[in-house]
Amino acid sequence: MGRSLLSSHVLDTTLGKPANNMEVTLQIQNTHNDTDNEWVTHSTHYTNAQGRVPEFFPNTDQFPTEPMRLIFNTKKYFATTHNSTKTIYPAVYIHFQVEDVYDHYHIPLLISPYGYSTYRGS
Repeated sequence: MGRSLLSSHVLDTTLGKPANNMEVTLQIQNTHNDTDNEWVTHSTHYTNAQGRVPEFFPNTDQFPTEPMRLIFNTKKYFATTHNSTKTIYPAVYIHFQVEDVYDHYHIPLLISPYGYSTYRGS
């Protein structure tokens, strides 16, 4: 242990600065149940002053093999930061599945009320 498996960084492109205090939820798909493949919440975090969630799996050395998704609560963030809930994307869902369960994955999100972009960071 000691190294990060999954981290995220959110930048508010409207303000040109990190998105502080955004709620980010990690869910893992239950693929062991063939009937519904429901999404189960693993953890919920808030971005720090640098717009980061430094680790979603603090006590393990290996990722789960099931599909995962990060849910960014953009509507709540814009309501508190921009004093407006005007956004076409009230939440951003980023679905992913890891290729190497021992590797580090960094998922950045660039947001504005009317657009977003993501990629696999380092």
